[in-house]
Amino acid sequence: MTPALRIKDLPPSERPRERLTAQGAENLGNADLIAIILRSGMRGLSAVAAAEQLLARYQSLDRLARASLDELRAFPGIGPDKAVTSRPPSRWPNA
Repeated sequence: MTPALRIKDLPPSERPRERLTAQGAENLGNADLIAIILRSGMRGLSAVAAAEQLLARYQSLDRLARASLDELRAFPGIGPDKAVTSRPPSRWPNA
């Protein structure tokens, strides 16, 4: 997927959320699953492209899951809301 292509411009069979419903999580790549968590992209970058960049930056799901809120917010387009929702519940305070 090219960064400028928006998810809503894709055929439904290629959209991460619809693929999750139809095929199950085991049939989606990490970038698609993270894109679902992010819910939306940013100017000029789809949620999938943003997820691919996060994975490239952190190099693994484990490292991404261990990133602090401040580290995630430093990523362009990731504000406080996306930083919080992109962390697994096990990384929430008092979890």
